[in-house]
Parts: sequence; C-alpha cells; structure tokens
Amino acid sequence: MKQQLFRVSAKDKRTGEKISLHVWAANVDEATHSLTPALFGANGPYIWEGSGPEYENNEVITREI
Repeated sequence: MKQQLFRVSAKDKRTGEKISLHVWAANVDEATHSLTPALFGANGPYIWEGSGPEYENNEVITREI
C-alpha cells in the first residue's frame, strides 16, 4: 500500500498562532480526518486551515507500507 505525505495546517483558536503538521495517509481526507477528533472538533483547540500533499523535486512524497 502506498501513502503520501500531507501537510495539515491549523490556527490556534486562542492565540491565532499557525501550525503545520505532517501526516502520512492514503489520501487528503484520511490525513485531515485522522486529526479531527483531537484538534478540530467542537471543543478542539485549533481551526483547520487546509490540507495538501508535500512535494520534493516537483513530485508528491510517497512511501510503501
């Protein structure tokens, strides 16, 4: 099975500080939803700002698992 490396960006609700997390997943939805319960839920401390693949040399970064 192949996974891609995704960057999930968020903003702290209280301070406005922006963070980015790197997540290995099969697709962008899986990458985002793997963090949703802990970070972006109704009482989560962050606001989701976007998710997308990471690139190296104009190619999506992948790995076999």
